[in-house]
Amino acid sequence: MNKVLNNPATRTRSPDQRTQRASKLFPALGGYVIPVSLVVLMILAAVVGIWPLAVPPPLPATTAPDAFSVEEALADLAVITAQPRAPGMPGLAASREYLAGEFTALGLTPEITDEQMVEQNGEFGIVTIAQAYNLLARLPGTDSTGAIVIAGHLDGVHTTPGASDCGGCAVGVLEVARALVAGPPLRNDIIFLIEDGEETTRAGSLSFVERHPWAQDVRVAINQEAMGTAGASLLYVTGPENGLLVPEALSAMPAAVAYSFVNDLVWLSGTGGSDLDQLLMAAPVGLGLVYVGNVPAYHSAQDNIDNLDPRTLQHQGENVLALARHFGNLPLDGSLTAPDAVYFTLINGLTVRYPAWVGMLLALLAVGGYILLVIVGLRRQRVRARGLIMGALLLMPLVLAAMALSAALWYALRLIDPRLQVFLIGVSYDQPWYTLAFALLTSGLVVAGFALFKRQRWTDLGVGVLAWWVLLTVLSAWRVPGSSPIFVLPALLALLPLAWIILGQESASRGVYIALLGLAGAGSMLIVAPAINFLGIFSGRAELIMGLPMMALLPAPFAGLLAALFLPLWEVVSRSRRVVIPVALTSTALAILVGVGLTASFTPTRPKPNMIAYVMEEGQAQWVTVAGSVGNGDALLDRWTEQFFPAAPQEATFNPWGAFYMGSDFEYPAYGGPAPVANLVAPTLQVVEETITADGLRQVQARITVDQPAPMQVLRLEAEGGFAGVQILGKPLAEVASAAQPAQVLWVELYGIETTTIDLEFTLVGSGSVRVQIEERFYQLPDLAEVEIAPRPTWMMPSPTFVTDSSLVRTNFVLP
Repeated sequence: MNKVLNNPATRTRSPDQRTQRASKLFPALGGYVIPVSLVVLMILAAVVGIWPLAVPPPLPATTAPDAFSVEEALADLAVITAQPRAPGMPGLAASREYLAGEFTALGLTPEITDEQMVEQNGEFGIVTIAQAYNLLARLPGTDSTGAIVIAGHLDGVHTTPGASDCGGCAVGVLEVARALVAGPPLRNDIIFLIEDGEETTRAGSLSFVERHPWAQDVRVAINQEAMGTAGASLLYVTGPENGLLVPEALSAMPAAVAYSFVNDLVWLSGTGGSDLDQLLMAAPVGLGLVYVGNVPAYHSAQDNIDNLDPRTLQHQGENVLALARHFGNLPLDGSLTAPDAVYFTLINGLTVRYPAWVGMLLALLAVGGYILLVIVGLRRQRVRARGLIMGALLLMPLVLAAMALSAALWYALRLIDPRLQVFLIGVSYDQPWYTLAFALLTSGLVVAGFALFKRQRWTDLGVGVLAWWVLLTVLSAWRVPGSSPIFVLPALLALLPLAWIILGQESASRGVYIALLGLAGAGSMLIVAPAINFLGIFSGRAELIMGLPMMALLPAPFAGLLAALFLPLWEVVSRSRRVVIPVALTSTALAILVGVGLTASFTPTRPKPNMIAYVMEEGQAQWVTVAGSVGNGDALLDRWTEQFFPAAPQEATFNPWGAFYMGSDFEYPAYGGPAPVANLVAPTLQVVEETITADGLRQVQARITVDQPAPMQVLRLEAEGGFAGVQILGKPLAEVASAAQPAQVLWVELYGIETTTIDLEFTLVGSGSVRVQIEERFYQLPDLAEVEIAPRPTWMMPSPTFVTDSSLVRTNFVLP
């Protein structure tokens, strides 16, 4: 054997040569393997973190009679999505009657309520009056200690079949009822509530809470919602004092997905964003479920059965059914409230929960650990005070500057690209890519800012950055405890490698230091990535409402803070070449933006939204088309909309929410052009009686007469001297106008009021005139003999605005 090994003919190189080559090769590999491994680890952690929300569990192999059946739900959904279901449209009533028949077939006794509800907002002078129809049924328990209400609204908007929002909720309530009837009896009563008017006034849920006798029995409310057509079912909102509710709910839900930071975010906006707000007026505790995948389909024609992921509908249904059974067998006659819980889904199938006070303890632990390490580090001269101070002082200016630059770039992109000037709730079909791009861009800009200070070690700067994270842990644990894990857990993880350095162990085992950096980086990504992902999803809706570049702004601060926290990690990854990380991050972000810009297009699966409205006022008519809040008009005219403007259109502005919605703040870029006058009869106004009250106030009774009731009517009332009192349809509006606080301008919205006469009564201050403006909104374009409207191409769809493809009849009256 030795002869063979030593034979020059069989030996390719000597042992010395192999040793020399290995010494050159393996250090080189080690130099790149470690950085690449750390980056891959962080990417995997981010994917694992966002996976639970993005991907619902697979469909079950079999369906037992007492299980939630997505096949049955889809069959019912096919019936109720045959027509749009906006309040006042025939499709809503037909769907309600069909579902009532299905409840009857289950052996239950359904009830359809009919109430006229009034809501008043004295701060803004807004009044809504809505006809509310609810469908209810009740499954008695064997020894009830209270009732659980399972709710989901039936109404939608006129631009969509509403398969997800919220046809899936309505058939979900029915399918849960079917499964419960087929299964073993429960201890407590279950109330099935399919409510009306969520998209407009929430009159249905309010009428149940205020006027139905069953409301006083409700102990737990479970509400369903949808904002898209895919994704996992998310426990996104609860009522206050959820410390008992959340642990029970999470233990019952199969494959639970829940983040308390979402609950914080929802309530910071001032409302829970669904009928749960009203149901909590009756129920001590409650929770809401939603799915948020494919948000651009929200309120659009893409919200149809073909686009609805069956796994999503199944997951939401299984969650509701499990919650109904769990709470249906619990004693509900005691207190159901406790201080809030903190919870978050860490990985698929694992949701962590603990009381809010634990979050404060963790925050204090982070504070104590940070102070101790800084003191020890400064004494041992392993932390430089100058670098620490600069890191703390630089962080927020750099994050704010990066946010501003990202927002400016996004605004510029929307100005340049007509595909981004359309009206979509999710703003763009490519929202996930844009969220990723702006998160990377913000991160890269923040790291670039720190890289400019070459004399400061990134470790020292990182210690200064960590001071902000520690501060945010305390603030969040104190004010928004549900959001505290986003800050406290990364802060605690970041302390581990710092402790290794400061305690003088880095030189003894650099491998442990790198492992701790990897743990801190991956763990932080696991915690923060779901927040960035959700804020990216939510940003489209926020941008549409606020008109600000929220797609770039909302996820940016979290991305920038996280990138700065990783400064010691970047030092290892970049092998001390500081320019590598910011260049890599920003170039990747720009590559994504360029790639989306070059490849994005409108197709039958990603149709372009466009709209036309027919507006008739004072005997004249015009066509109007409107786009998103940012744009230069390039998106307004296309193969379909240009047929309405044979001549050059006039540049204008238009309110896609309707004529009188809160004045000019909601005016968007638009084009207008003349249209034939349709055979639409304008309403009339007649003064019935006018008197002077004993205290010298002028009282006017008037009546509006319409040719046919419109699904929605908007009145704008303006009095020179002010309204000391107003009644509409016999209902006094004392919260918006009174003798103590007269109102000069009022907006009144009427939904589904099926009457041809609207009685008004004004009590006026002074002798000035009263102006009454009426907009009747019909959810179809008029029949015009002289105009033949070509259908939209398959790669277009109606824009999800409240006036898309509608006829608006506006009339003005002045009462002297």
